[in-house]
Amino acid sequence: MRAPQDKQDLLKKISSFCASKERYPGEVKDKLLRWSVPEEEIPVIIGCLEQENYLNVERFARNYVVSKFNLYQWGKNKIKEGLLYCGLDDAVISMAIREIEDDDYLNLIERLIEKNKNKTNLLAYLINRGFEEDLAEKAINKTIHSN
Repeated sequence: MRAPQDKQDLLKKISSFCASKERYPGEVKDKLLRWSVPEEEIPVIIGCLEQENYLNVERFARNYVVSKFNLYQWGKNKIKEGLLYCGLDDAVISMAIREIEDDDYLNLIERLIEKNKNKTNLLAYLINRGFEEDLAEKAINKTIHSN
């Protein structure tokens, strides 16, 4: 995408950038800086995008949580780490993480255990995927004792 030529073109292009997929403010700021937009103008542009609902941190966080949980089968710890990397507030992260139902979370852990039960260190595998150590241990013990 070429750099915009004037303010009208800039707003059109950055709106299109935000409309193509959910974005977070840091990502938009990086894009604007690559386009050589003066740093003092960036908060105004981001505010305009938020007002027009092209940019919504809560919506981004919820979509991030749902996609990382459902598509990539990440645990809450790994998802939270990713959202912190994006520069989101703890309150927004907590709100988004609550989107994961407890039953779905435990079912995913159990499915991963069944699928990977021959791994030498199953606990380390689950922790690496972002699951809490105590939940992973309990699920592993439950699965081993039920077989």
